[in-house]
Amino acid sequence: PILHESLDVLIITPVAPVYRLESIVVPDEKIEIISSHDCNIVMDAQVVKTAGFEEPITIKKYKKPAVFIRLKKRGLRQMSKLGF
Repeated sequence: PILHESLDVLIITPVAPVYRLESIVVPDEKIEIISSHDCNIVMDAQVVKTAGFEEPITIKKYKKPAVFIRLKKRGLRQMSKLGF
């Protein structure tokens, strides 16, 4: 999904689900889900953890903010060309 940078939300994206699932955009709060089977949890395409059957998985925002560098001021203009 394309979101405005001022929003305080979490984006949860299922990777290779059995059924077609869209990304979920939720308010920036602590979320707990229960695993329906053994699974791998991948965070930021780097950290991999495992969760067992019916094991609770807690998702929350990290206490320190992320820092991003914008090299060119083109982001919102490109989105307007796409009709957003």
